[in-house]
Amino acid sequence: DAGATTPAAGSFASAAAPAAAVAPATAAGPPPSKAGKAAAPAEVSSARGGRGNNRPHQCKFCGRRFKAEDALESHVREKHWDDPELLSALRPSSTTEALGSTLRIVFEDGLLAVVVKPQGCPTTGKASMARADWLLRQLRRNIDPDALRQPRPVHRLDAGTGGLLVFAKTNGAVRALSESFAAGRVRKRYRALVLGRLELGEEGTCEQPLYGKPCCTRYLAALAPVQLAFGEGTVWVSTLDLWPQSGRRHQLRRHLQCMGWSILGDRRYGGSVASGPAPAASAAPVELAEPAQGACEPPSDGESEAGASD
Repeated sequence: DAGATTPAAGSFASAAAPAAAVAPATAAGPPPSKAGKAAAPAEVSSARGGRGNNRPHQCKFCGRRFKAEDALESHVREKHWDDPELLSALRPSSTTEALGSTLRIVFEDGLLAVVVKPQGCPTTGKASMARADWLLRQLRRNIDPDALRQPRPVHRLDAGTGGLLVFAKTNGAVRALSESFAAGRVRKRYRALVLGRLELGEEGTCEQPLYGKPCCTRYLAALAPVQLAFGEGTVWVSTLDLWPQSGRRHQLRRHLQCMGWSILGDRRYGGSVASGPAPAASAAPVELAEPAQGACEPPSDGESEAGASD
């Protein structure tokens, strides 16, 4: 799917700039020269510098001041996104810590990009991968008339999981890719660590309906199970590859719970034996048809870290 560093001192400066004295009015005389008129704006600018109390938040990169901290952060992300010290100027949060400063790109062309979303942030909404503009600007821009201002995700991975996430760069690509996901034309494979003992090669399906609708998940034990010490006893943990044949909310997590093999660390669906921060699941490479260009399968580089959604 590097953490954020602690903001450096002065990232959000709050000291007010001293007010500059305005020159006293001079005695009546001849009209000011052109040079005198040119100097007036500078004098006004100096006087305005004394209003630092109204703009207490200062950009550490260019010195510009802002009234609100949110405005300062928006400015930094918009104007200084490529600065190596960007994360030190952003307010620390679970999202900035999870996303870091470098976007991991698995595949990219003019219409779409496949990137690794790490664990710890949602796909869309507030403080999400979709709003990590300092990362998304690392993608190559599309200059077509149909281009989006910023690449947009066309599917979702749960906040607590990480994995391969597909972004579209144009409105046409959004429509085509979204239709492909909705119609089930995109092949996705997920990997999860589950509580329970399934021998290598054991496979099957779960067809438990969800939300009153048909639902199907295929599974295969990809590795031999292992026994781990826990408390005063032990637990068996198995590694499963999963292929959802439908796309219901929390489908994989709920189907695994139905079969008695909750995902390790999934507190909501019975896997709370682990104390980790997120479910131990991952999404392996996706395979899809690229809009107007034929088949496209991302390289397997991201396979070991792809994260889970359902």
